[in-house]
Amino acid sequence: MMFGGRAMKDWIVLLSSQTEAVFAAPCRKHRGRMQIGELRQIEDAGKIRCNSCYILLNSPQTFMLRDYFPVAKPDVLEMMLDERIREEGFLGADVAFVHKFKKLSVSGKKQLLHVISLPALLLTRAMNILDAMRVRRVECIAAVPVAVAALMKAILDEPVIVVLVRRNSCEYLVCRDGMPEMMQVSPLDTSSSRVSGLLLQGLQAVAHRAGGALGLKVRNVVFMGSSVDYSTVASQGFHVIRPDFSRFFQAEQTGDLLNYPELGGVFYAGSEFDFMPRSWRACYSFERVADIGMMAAGLAAALLIYGGYRADSELRALKARYTSQYQKVAAIAEHIQVMLPDPRETSLMETLAALRKQNLEEPRIDDVLLSLAGCLPETVNIESFRARRQVSAQGHAAGQGNAGTARRNPASMPGQAAPALSAGPVSGELVFHVSLASQGEFYRIKSRFEQVLEKMVGVFQVSAMRWWYDEDGATGRMQLDLKPRTTEEEV
Repeated sequence: MMFGGRAMKDWIVLLSSQTEAVFAAPCRKHRGRMQIGELRQIEDAGKIRCNSCYILLNSPQTFMLRDYFPVAKPDVLEMMLDERIREEGFLGADVAFVHKFKKLSVSGKKQLLHVISLPALLLTRAMNILDAMRVRRVECIAAVPVAVAALMKAILDEPVIVVLVRRNSCEYLVCRDGMPEMMQVSPLDTSSSRVSGLLLQGLQAVAHRAGGALGLKVRNVVFMGSSVDYSTVASQGFHVIRPDFSRFFQAEQTGDLLNYPELGGVFYAGSEFDFMPRSWRACYSFERVADIGMMAAGLAAALLIYGGYRADSELRALKARYTSQYQKVAAIAEHIQVMLPDPRETSLMETLAALRKQNLEEPRIDDVLLSLAGCLPETVNIESFRARRQVSAQGHAAGQGNAGTARRNPASMPGQAAPALSAGPVSGELVFHVSLASQGEFYRIKSRFEQVLEKMVGVFQVSAMRWWYDEDGATGRMQLDLKPRTTEEEV
């Protein structure tokens, strides 16, 4: 690829989760400015040869968050972010994410973090493409919103809303301090006569949302993409900025920077949000160090052979040079050893993965309560609900209870203690101890409890069940242990 008569040896690769196509643009730095070639589709990434490569990842599933978190290790924070995304219903529990976060401030045991998360599947696709390419160095792997926000930081040192107009949609990105805060995509027909009014409505909605959720008053607007009439926006109190990219870039196709501002922003993206895996970076460094070590060892061997044909004085000098080279190789070997993963970190990750797997496989308490409520009529109330871990290895597991009936208070019944539930190790099985109550006549209470049990058996494994009737208070009570049935155990 030529630009102004000069070959361009670096590439920017753009990947999107919405298409399997790979787009790329050549680039190089010349006289303090980046030169960017035409963005085009690449049929075979394996044919790309370059010195350096920048990777851009675009996905509508990009998750952005600025919030306080406990001060903890990065591995623990990643598990907390997985749970946060799942609880907010951003995506299904089966979608894996990769998180990058920047620490903004620390107050006591809390820290303010800015988080960017991408689906792991898109990052895996990027690594497969890098394997196919012959790349000497990967500069960074950045999310598209991060690159756009970094470019806006270079242009304007104030919060700004970037409006990227496409053929059938409009993307609004709120940026602050070079970081993306929120993103909204709205349908837009650019051929409609009402396009200016629709842009204003969408912009006002985003600005209002930024003020409520982020406490930002944003009046600066940058329009990019398809050319539209935004005079109505300028007349409604917004400051429309027309960026001059020629200060920073030389581009064969100026429209590429207007339609894809991330092509220029990738050069300004910070290392905090670089999605290059640590293991891949370590392997890359290992290969570079290994090449240097092989060259040093080869040179030392050549010097040793050459020294055999020299005089004793020259041989001593060659031995000294060989010793120096050997020490360099030994230092390189020690450096490689330091870069290898620590067994304690591997053990910690295995433990965290096991805890995460158990957390996903165990029944959620709110689901158990919902299923329990479906088995109870309005005349039967829940007096208590406790979750305990059943430790069968110690012989303390809750056994099958006697379904007999007593017409007196359980406190006066010897040997009728509540089922033993142990707060044992994490490996124990969850058991839910439930106490129910209902008021009325004895035979009505008995009939209600029998109906409740009949419904429960289809949903739970029931054990340690017993019930009694208090004539003085005309109240019946039933205690039992429940375990949700799995799909294979359903009746």
